[in-house]
Amino acid sequence: MKRHSIGIIILLFLLSISIISGCISSQNTMKRGTLTVGVCAQYPPTIYEENGNLAGFDFDLMNEIAKRMNLNTDFKIYNSKSELFDALEKNEVDCIGSRTVNYERRKFVDFTRVYYYDSVRVAVPESSSVTMLKELKGKNLGVIEGSVSSELVESYLTNIGCKCLYYDTPENLTNAVENGEVDAVIGHEMYLEHISTKCNVQKRYLDEKLSVSYWAIPINKNNPNLRNSINDILLEMENDGTLDELKLKWYGKY
Repeated sequence: MKRHSIGIIILLFLLSISIISGCISSQNTMKRGTLTVGVCAQYPPTIYEENGNLAGFDFDLMNEIAKRMNLNTDFKIYNSKSELFDALEKNEVDCIGSRTVNYERRKFVDFTRVYYYDSVRVAVPESSSVTMLKELKGKNLGVIEGSVSSELVESYLTNIGCKCLYYDTPENLTNAVENGEVDAVIGHEMYLEHISTKCNVQKRYLDEKLSVSYWAIPINKNNPNLRNSINDILLEMENDGTLDELKLKWYGKY
């Protein structure tokens, strides 16, 4: 009788653990066993498509995070940043790929701990006679529409007198550089490095850094459990060097 009672107690204990684990899992992710990630695959080297497959820093990062959470990954591709954030608010995805942290976004989404920062700068070809921002007067400056860089152009560079050419995707801006349509480009350093390599153009930065952006993973405000779980893993990846390896692989620096 005593053994029977002990057996029932053990069974009930294991059952309660199973129920609790199931509840935690269901609260953390939309689909059991899967981390659903929204991406806009137009931003190399952070996230892009190559030969029909996703590649980039975010692809490796989110796969590593999911692996350490014992989850599979399901990437959903959206056409714009606005669609990404809408999908997050509507619970179509658990989180979205790396985005810059700012006050406006914090009003409606949560963010993980910051794991990368980058500067916005203006770059010109090495052969350009332009050496300072004020010398961009009358020149064509390429910028991605709706980006952090475009906001800086409107608030900081309009008085210089340069002609701002807006492109809807990084790919189209890259093509503009290749075709010689622009005299200078404004953007995050990691993207400017990518353009320089892809277009085989030696570049030079002008003056000071215009802004510093901090990158993190946006998560629905109603899912603090997932945020905390990902934060724990990001810290783990920082401590074991995995995060630095990914930064070096895709951005060429820590």
